[in-house]
Amino acid sequence: MPISSRQPYLRFPEKGAAPGLQQITRQIPAAYKSLLYPFSEAWMEYSPTADILHQVLHINGYTVCNHMFMAHENVVLMPESPEAVNVLHFMLKGSIRCNVEGAGALWLRAGQFGCFSINGGVHEAWLEKGQVYESFHIDISPARLTALAPHHQAFRLMESETDTAFVTAGTGIVPQSAYAHIEGIRKMHPGHGMHEVALSARIDLLIAETLPEAQHNGWYGHEGDEALFATIRAYMLHHLAEPLLNSDIASTYCISESKLKTGFRQRFGEAPQGWVRRIRMETASELIRNSTYTLHQIAAMVGYADYSNFSRRFHAHFGHPPSYLKRQ
Repeated sequence: MPISSRQPYLRFPEKGAAPGLQQITRQIPAAYKSLLYPFSEAWMEYSPTADILHQVLHINGYTVCNHMFMAHENVVLMPESPEAVNVLHFMLKGSIRCNVEGAGALWLRAGQFGCFSINGGVHEAWLEKGQVYESFHIDISPARLTALAPHHQAFRLMESETDTAFVTAGTGIVPQSAYAHIEGIRKMHPGHGMHEVALSARIDLLIAETLPEAQHNGWYGHEGDEALFATIRAYMLHHLAEPLLNSDIASTYCISESKLKTGFRQRFGEAPQGWVRRIRMETASELIRNSTYTLHQIAAMVGYADYSNFSRRFHAHFGHPPSYLKRQ
């Protein structure tokens, strides 16, 4: 089946909003164009309380979706689809509290993934004013789900739950390889022939590797605060180039800074910022030894826009400047 972009079939009407308040258009405001990826055409769903940027692509029994939500006010969205959906879902930015009819309350947290099936019903998702959220998911057609079911229990359960909503028990922490596959999918330009083969292969790899790797690393089936703090640490590891302030992390996960600092130290023996500084230095040392990036590139990759600051901190941590390793 050829690649095709299409208008999003998963819509997010606002709870209690007057009919027609939300509009959908292919005209993307200039302020949002930097958020677009080349893999698909884009659609904008906007209202006074929230703007939603959709990118949707259909290929070989998969529907690949990237959604960004920009909340202007506190708002409750009510996701709806004209047909049942079977989803492998990755939350990439922000944390959304949800209620899924037939499955109950759950959180979609940055850095976590899960499988679920939704067959109609009333569902709710709470967005907070000023927050930006991003999700990436692959909707799996019934035929593809049948092909996948023999290979993993999550897909067998999704296939068997035809009358009610299904959500995998616990959560999965997104493996590092999954981020790379997602970025590879989103950055591919649409086309035909080998473009389609390459894109379909990346989707298959994302599905094939995510669940087994997460299980192998003990990152599948977490629940409660153990899941939360394991997720936070994994999320920080993948986002070392970003500021990673305590206030930003706490906001991303809808917890207080006090809970972040106390819970992180209890579980990992370090304060969050102390852990970030150490991991940045250790990651930089590894990259210097085993990559061809320049020292300035490596500094930026671990969160230091100012190379002089990076060099000073590296020297303080290891007792020698980063250039010493480059000469070895």
